[in-house]
Amino acid sequence: MSHDLYASWVTAELSSIFKSDTEILFRDQSITYSKITSFANRESGRVWPIPDGRVSLSVDSNEIEVALELKRTNEGLHGVLTATGQSQAYLKKGYDISVIAVPDQYDSYENPGLYLTELLDSVDPNSNIVVITYSPPDETKPSPFKGKLTIHRNISFDSNSVDSSRVREFNSTKASTQWAHLREGSSDAHCFFKYLQVAKSVSATESYSEAMYVAPELEAACNTINSNISAIKFLSNATGETLHDDIWRKYWFDYVVTPEMQVIWDTNPSGQKEPVNFESKLKSDVHTYKKFFGGRIDSTKNKLVNALNSCTTSIDVFNAGNGKTKEKVRQLVRDNKIDLSTIGFEELAWIIFAINIHHRAHSFREDIDSGLSHIGMLEDDGRPSDSGYRFVDISERTNDCYSGKAFQLYGKAILTEGQLASFLHYIHRISDEIFANDPLFSSERVIENDTIKFNHEEYLLAVKGVMADELCVINLAAERGGTSRKPFQAELAILQKLGITSSAGRKRFRLGGGLMINWPKLSEFLES
Repeated sequence: MSHDLYASWVTAELSSIFKSDTEILFRDQSITYSKITSFANRESGRVWPIPDGRVSLSVDSNEIEVALELKRTNEGLHGVLTATGQSQAYLKKGYDISVIAVPDQYDSYENPGLYLTELLDSVDPNSNIVVITYSPPDETKPSPFKGKLTIHRNISFDSNSVDSSRVREFNSTKASTQWAHLREGSSDAHCFFKYLQVAKSVSATESYSEAMYVAPELEAACNTINSNISAIKFLSNATGETLHDDIWRKYWFDYVVTPEMQVIWDTNPSGQKEPVNFESKLKSDVHTYKKFFGGRIDSTKNKLVNALNSCTTSIDVFNAGNGKTKEKVRQLVRDNKIDLSTIGFEELAWIIFAINIHHRAHSFREDIDSGLSHIGMLEDDGRPSDSGYRFVDISERTNDCYSGKAFQLYGKAILTEGQLASFLHYIHRISDEIFANDPLFSSERVIENDTIKFNHEEYLLAVKGVMADELCVINLAAERGGTSRKPFQAELAILQKLGITSSAGRKRFRLGGGLMINWPKLSEFLES
């Protein structure tokens, strides 16, 4: 089993036992279970040194960050010593506590946990470094290291001593899951490939500068919205001058907001407007180009064109915008930049379209940036990582990122660095326990045709509850995306693209078994 899986499982178990045994971190302080929230997650970035796992705790509203350094038996006994230096580096980086996890014993040394404890106590008895050892995991359990961890060195950390102004040299933002932030529609192989390709090109140029086309109507709309920044910076939602900003602006205009995409409508022979140009230059699969801003009845171009074809007042056009867009238009009215009683209908439509592009740039960039960072293909400075360069180079040579070695690299990165392999383990073993206790869980007999219907959404909600409440690998308080999103909607969509789960709907699930997983395909990625 891989180092990444071991690390994620140990991190999950630590997040649970830190709550159940408060003496590990808060010795002799009488801190109760109810005062602690704990969540296993991952560092959101690639700033060296990178811990193997991260546990975020809150004690009486004091935020505490814990870094894990895990050593496997095959890393050798010398790993015991390197772990001490790495754990101290995490404290310097801004973590409050470090945890060293090593095997219970090595062939050449019987008690590494005792050695580490004596070493740390002799050098700095007050250091906030916890020492644990682990025995082989039970992979049949949702938490394979449950009952397998031995605490050799605990600490008495004063949660009230946490300095909220202390600079942490890592992104302290907490994701909602232990595994990578991925988004269906944004985390496709081609979206990632083209971004990394742009990053490779731009980062190789010391002084990058390139003009980008903006349609005159959009230029005028952007000037009305905010005359202090260029239309390019507004439409890309990137006002800075960093390498990250340069890369994003080129990517956004080269592959999404192309000159063709910037056209909202054409006029047919009868004089009616028709929405046009929905396809970007990004592919959702080998044949299909992704659509932005149009193509559905509820999308921006369609709603604007329908409004323009039938409107009698500017309010009809205003109502074609979504909630965020409407609020921005209201702000423009309050700032006396526009007057809804006199503004032209088409002028308002272009303003709404510009605002929509601006908002979409923010959400799409967040998905691309965080997704690539979480799967280890993008460094914090904006350049591709070693694995990112390999993915780009192979995709360029073969002109294909949806098959062969390139797709294997993409899938393996998602499963290992992105820890979706851990997600699959959790859901599989939780399902085992659910259906062992109740083989007909989330099912009901349909009287009309005497069949049994499986409620997969109820089943997934039950699995999610165990992950959040017992395994502590989901932080419900940090979730985003709205209540309309289904449980694990993004994860299952990504796994479907990899061929590890079946297509959407009931084919993904089996009565009495839950989610169906293509284990040979999973192994194929992990062993590539």
